[in-house]
This record gives sequence, structure tokens and C-alpha cells, in this order.
Amino acid sequence: MIQPKTWDNMSPTTKKSVERIFKSAQSMSLQDAIDMFRDIIKREPELIPAKEYLRELEIQKAKSSNAKPEGGATNFIVSCKTALAGKNYLKAIAVCEDALSQNVYNLPLLKMLASFAEKAEAYFIAVDAIKTALVFEPDNNKLKEQLGETFLKAEDPESALRVFQELYDNAADKNTYRHLVKKAMNAIDAREEARLAEEEAKLNAKKSKIQSRDSQEAVVQQLLDGTIRDVDQAKLVISELSKVLEQKESLDVRRKLAEAYKIAGDYDTAIKYLEFVAKALNAFDANLDKEIEKLYVKKYDLAIQAVENNPGAYENPQQQLADLEIARMQFKLEHAIKRSQANINSAQFHYELGLEYYDCGMSEEAFNEFKTASEHPRWEPQCIYYMGRIALNMENNAQAAEYLGKASEMIGLREPNFKKCFYYLGIALERSGDADGARKAFERLHQVDPNFLDVAARLK
Repeated sequence: MIQPKTWDNMSPTTKKSVERIFKSAQSMSLQDAIDMFRDIIKREPELIPAKEYLRELEIQKAKSSNAKPEGGATNFIVSCKTALAGKNYLKAIAVCEDALSQNVYNLPLLKMLASFAEKAEAYFIAVDAIKTALVFEPDNNKLKEQLGETFLKAEDPESALRVFQELYDNAADKNTYRHLVKKAMNAIDAREEARLAEEEAKLNAKKSKIQSRDSQEAVVQQLLDGTIRDVDQAKLVISELSKVLEQKESLDVRRKLAEAYKIAGDYDTAIKYLEFVAKALNAFDANLDKEIEKLYVKKYDLAIQAVENNPGAYENPQQQLADLEIARMQFKLEHAIKRSQANINSAQFHYELGLEYYDCGMSEEAFNEFKTASEHPRWEPQCIYYMGRIALNMENNAQAAEYLGKASEMIGLREPNFKKCFYYLGIALERSGDADGARKAFERLHQVDPNFLDVAARLK
């Protein structure tokens, strides 16, 4: 992949040379300046500042002269064929630039340039070509789609998401671009997963190296870097960070101490530190609230486990378990409501609140939250799935089949509830009297996991 050169990553020598060229261009005629910068990027197509300035000049020329759009690319087809015979895409790009320097208002040529650039894996050149075409046709949604797809190929899913999200927001029919928004989001998630996996590998290597040195100082630094996984290490860092906190107040240190106390199993102290931070922020932090909630849930889980492990120590263990389970659900629901109310436009928090309502058996409230969250493509498949489950629980079998059928078309193999979606779709269709449809759903699930629940028995 050809890497672009920007002002930030140019060598000092190249930067001085480009600056001199820019300065000399000020005294040239428009066409002379275009010709000069065209020759530069033909030699160095990765030189972004020169390419950007060339496009500015070409667009200025086209607009000032009221240039008419070119309808084809016949003037340079022979030259391109010669270059492409040897798959010399960079040479073909240079041929395109010659023609564009005469009239950049040539959409077929700009699209061809983008195609050559993609084949050369010079995606930044393809992006520039499509953006230039959009200057002349700003409402061309096909070009915008192409731009988003090119950003994905350039491993820039954030830019792709911005393009696709704009198309989605402005579309009369949201379904037209919903899959593209989700595609960009999946690319962002996949890249983040790869980054985290790489970081984890590096941290594990570092951890192994540190442990081999058996150095207390190194172990403490390991924890500070966020790699602690051991209770003894947590105790070491608690000792060190407590000394730091005695010298100077720091919310960051308190959060690290909370993490250390959590790993050490002291959830009460971890909660104390995080709640101090939450109060000091003077603003509701939803992510911090989720951290605090998880610690309280850990305490509930430990209390439930204690009753299950030693029921004889309690007068009425079954009632004790029921009370703890209810208190745990209510606590999670209260916090989910708080986060959703504080972030009213967040589809994620509406989805998470829907899950809590669903777990509490509050079907109508859950359905409304899932319906709201389903407007966002990222959460739509899961929301539609749960809307189908709610309908099935309420014995609205036809509606359940409709929702679960829709979810089955959107939900990916790696997404949560993939197997359950086909299982309960089969049940909904079965209850609706569609035996053939039910069997197809169960067969689809059986292909993925023949041991899932009783799917094998349902196919006999």
C-alpha cells in the first residue's frame, strides 16, 4: 500500500523544497501553476500537499471558465492501455492527471483515476478523485457510497462511517443505507478488537518479562500500566498508590486504586474510591456509573453464592435468595434508567435499559426501549430479536415470527443471540402453523450447532 506524505511526516529537506515550490507558484499564471504541480505529483503521487493544491487550482480554473463536463476519456485511452498492459497503474494515474490538468470537470475520468488508484493500493489518491467529483456533483449519492467504500479499503472506517451516516440521515428510506452504516461500525469494531488483541499480546509478553525479573518495582509498574491480574500484585500497587495519594490528591490515582481493590476482592473499598471520583466530577459519567454498578453487582453475586453454598446458615434460604435476586435486578434497573435519562439520545443506553426491563419481566417498557434503540443500525438486529422474544412471550406468535424473521436476516454469526434467534424463530413459526418455515429455521441452526438445546429432536 502506498503511504501518503503529509506536512507532518515529510523529511525536512522535502518540506523545504515543497515550500519553495508553493512560494514560486504565487507569481505564475493559473495554468502554469497547474502544470507545475501536475508534474510534481506525476513524479511523487504520494505528496498530499501538492495534490491538494493542484486540485484547488484545477477546480478554480474549471469554475472560473465555466468549463463543461467532459463526457468521456477517449483522448488518453491509448496511453492508458499501454500503461495497463504491464499493470503499471501509477503510470495510468499519471496519464489521467495530464488530462485532468486541462479540465478537471470530467467525472468518467475521475472515476477511472479512482479505479487505477485502488488497484495500485494508493487509496488516498482514489479518495481525492472521488472528493473532486463530488465538488461538481455534491448530491450524487452513488459517488458518496463509493467514497465510503474507498475509505473502508483505506482502513479508515471512521471516515467511512461519517459518509454513510450522512447518507443514512438524509435518506427518505433508511433501509437503503442501513447496511452500510453497520458495515462501517463492524469495521471499527473489528479494528478495535485487533488492536486490543495486539495490546494484550504485548502486555502479556511484558508481564512475562517482568515476572521473570521478580522485581517488586516492575510489578507495581505493571499494575499502573493496567495489566494486573494477580491479587498479590494488586496488594503491592495498593501500598504504592496509597503513598502517592497521601502526598497529593488525584482522581486518576483513586480510579487505579479502585481497580486494584477490585482485583484484590475488596469491593467495598473499590466502590468508596469510585464514588468519591463520581462525586468530585460534578457531572454524571455514564461509564463510571457502569463501573460502580458492576462492583455492587459483584457484592450481590457473592451474597447469593454464600446462601447457595451454605443454606443451613439461613432461616429461610429460598426467601433469602429470592430477595437478593430481586434487589440485584432492581439495582441494575435503577442505574440503567439513570444512564438512559442522562444520555437520552444514546441508542446504546436505551438498548441496555431494554435488557434490564426484559430481565425484570417488564415487557411493555422493554419493547419501547428496544424500539427506540432499533433506529440505530448498530443495535437494530439485537433490538428486533428481543422485540420478537417479547411478542413470543406474550403469545403474539405471528408478530413474533415477523420480528424474529427480520432479525434472522440481519443478525451476524458472531453477534449475540444468533443461535437463539433461529431457535425461537422456529418456535414462533411452529406455533403459527408454518411447519415448513419452522423446519428451515431449525435446520439453519442445526448446521451451526447441532447440539443447541433440543434442535436435533425438533428435526426428527
